[in-house]
Amino acid sequence: MVKAPRRDLVRELVKREQEQVTSRISFWRSQAFYQVYRLVPARFQWLLPGLQEWAQDLFRRQEAEEQEQAAAALSAVEAAGAIVPPADLRVPLIPEMTLIQGNRGRYQVQEFVGMRGQGRLYRGVQVNSRQVITLREYVLPTEQFPTQEIRYRQQLFSQTGGVTLADSRRQNLRLVEPWEAISDQREARCYLVSQGDLDRGMTLAQRLQQGAFSPAQVRQVLHQVLQTLEALHTQKFRLPGGQIRSGLAHGQLGLEHLLWVPVKSGGTPAELRFLVYVTDLGLWEFLFIPSGTERPISHPRRDLVALGYAGLQLLHGAASLHTYLDPKEERHWPVGVPSGLKEVILRLLELGSPFADAAEARRVVGQVHLGNPGEGRAALTADPEAPLPPFRWWRWWPLPLLLLVVGVAWWGWLRLFPAQRSLFTTPNREPLLCCMAEVANVPKGQFKYSGERGGTWAYVLQQVNLVQIGQSLTAEIQRLFPRLDLTFIPADSNQAALNALNQGQVDFAVTPLVDQTTTEGLGRDVAWAVENVAYDGLAVVVVFSYAQRRDSLPRYLNGQITLAQLRQLYTGQITNWQSLGGPNLPVRLYIPTDTEAVALFEQRVLQDEGSIRSFRRLVSLIPISRRAQQVVTITPLTSQELLRQIIQDFEREQVGGIGFSTFSRVFGQCAGYPLAISEPGQPAVQALIQDNGRPIDPTTNLCDKKGGYRLKPATFASGRYPLAYPLSVVYARDNSRPPVGAWFTELLRTTEAQRLLQKAGLVPLQELDVLNPVNLPSP
Repeated sequence: MVKAPRRDLVRELVKREQEQVTSRISFWRSQAFYQVYRLVPARFQWLLPGLQEWAQDLFRRQEAEEQEQAAAALSAVEAAGAIVPPADLRVPLIPEMTLIQGNRGRYQVQEFVGMRGQGRLYRGVQVNSRQVITLREYVLPTEQFPTQEIRYRQQLFSQTGGVTLADSRRQNLRLVEPWEAISDQREARCYLVSQGDLDRGMTLAQRLQQGAFSPAQVRQVLHQVLQTLEALHTQKFRLPGGQIRSGLAHGQLGLEHLLWVPVKSGGTPAELRFLVYVTDLGLWEFLFIPSGTERPISHPRRDLVALGYAGLQLLHGAASLHTYLDPKEERHWPVGVPSGLKEVILRLLELGSPFADAAEARRVVGQVHLGNPGEGRAALTADPEAPLPPFRWWRWWPLPLLLLVVGVAWWGWLRLFPAQRSLFTTPNREPLLCCMAEVANVPKGQFKYSGERGGTWAYVLQQVNLVQIGQSLTAEIQRLFPRLDLTFIPADSNQAALNALNQGQVDFAVTPLVDQTTTEGLGRDVAWAVENVAYDGLAVVVVFSYAQRRDSLPRYLNGQITLAQLRQLYTGQITNWQSLGGPNLPVRLYIPTDTEAVALFEQRVLQDEGSIRSFRRLVSLIPISRRAQQVVTITPLTSQELLRQIIQDFEREQVGGIGFSTFSRVFGQCAGYPLAISEPGQPAVQALIQDNGRPIDPTTNLCDKKGGYRLKPATFASGRYPLAYPLSVVYARDNSRPPVGAWFTELLRTTEAQRLLQKAGLVPLQELDVLNPVNLPSP
């Protein structure tokens, strides 16, 4: 009577461990193939499809067994919707004002609020701190559980009721993590305590009563839940009893165990302002299923199957909660579902090409196009009746030889032609996360980061009305993540900021990535990550004058200038615009007081030490003497003063002024005309393009067409504009350091943050569609 339940539970735990090992092997197999694909040169990648076909043939029998398991999971979904019946309602509720003693405090039950899954929910407070808590009660009725088995399950509950990351990091996985698990020694009850009222939130099943979800909402639900499942399936967790578990499966994922939390997020449509939290892991919920009842099998792949069915339910509405939907029947799909979304749901249900894991599924969901129904990729369906091809071992003997040849060829290629790391990347068309509030794994605590004082990033932080009137980007981050204390420590230069990062004085740095030497001073014993978050560039401006004006500099220069001509101007070799084919106007030179921009100009334009020395000798800290026009000097001014001065020089003294500054500080003005820039042997590239897609030219009236031109991300991201450069977050890829740099990068890459950076004058990573707030890719 006593040992049988114990043997059953031990056998179940062993079975779960075996399933986790199988899942991890499948995950690493997929990752290994992906890494091999990245290492193979483009000229040899044509061999990979054949290798992949051989691999699929090799593992075909194993996948057939896994598909049988998935079919059983789908049958379970069909039979019971993956929701276990609630606990026995005949057990009386906990009386109000009851005190419950735990190891981490005393809790007072205030009122019963409802049921979910195996537990009953109560609102309460922690007695000492008066902090609001949610108490989840599980009962073990004596009619269903023998007395000794009750004690054993209570003991097991105390050891497994709750999870935290094994390395003690505090990250927002959008997983409701219990605060404490308590076993009542006087009654057949167990309690799970969570802080706050999140665990009492509305489930997706309840939210569905208000109407079906739109395809965009379903895509967002799938993306967020897959983020949580990816972490749940792959990371190491510590249980309350001290055990370490590598990867966990939810076990009973469904609409009843997904919480819908509305959020406020500027610039996001109302229908997408929500987060989805995962709760009620089967790890402890299954302890309250009687021994005679078949319990679901926890497996990562079954989580994906259950999530796929939940996505289909969301598309249907409340009626799907009481009617089984057969995804293989076309009539069970709502009209107008985008084909890309339909394909993803079918693949989650393993009715098409199954996903290797939650990470792959999340990446594919991020690429779903929600255009017109019927467009996009067709669903990949499998014929369940098709016989498996026989295993042909002799087809495999060339594989080791081929891998050896590819490896030797790749090694030789790297030796002969070492790869040069590019500052720029091809414009990333992978869709961005919608909102800053969606970014998971939020680090908690105090962190510091650095950048140049008065530089580009410092300028962004100074925009006090960036989010809304009176609210800066820093204030918005503090509002969204109150437990994160992020402090910007300005440095005298970008190199000083990187030195502070190298010495561990700050956690990451935000800096322009000018050339390959930018990060060479960092320690070589640490792997450093350099992640682009936006782009900027130097704008070289001359006085803007209408086309009908005489001596118009943009018209004479044909709207462009070469790097060599800029070098001659700023080293004093050219003092009159006639030398460049312009009008008979003396040259007057200006530079910004922004030392970051000047350093960029020296490296990109002047380049050699001799030119830089000549340039610095001409820099004067006092204005040019208006009587000594023959003396060439360079005057530092703020960006706005620079623009005003070149107009005054032209209007009052007939002097042709020229200056430069970052686009982030001069974009949207019409005092100066930004010249197109050309490198040796290359055509000139204009950074500003009009709404019709054509670059501006000297006949374009910038004052009349404000808002009719913009900076094109592709021009900056590709490096075609010679004076473009990325703004990057630099941090250490070191598990011993807090992952705040990686988190901050992901935050700035959300669509919401990219819009704010664009508003501040920076160039986003990719085009942001005004009519497409979540920035889905174009077909």
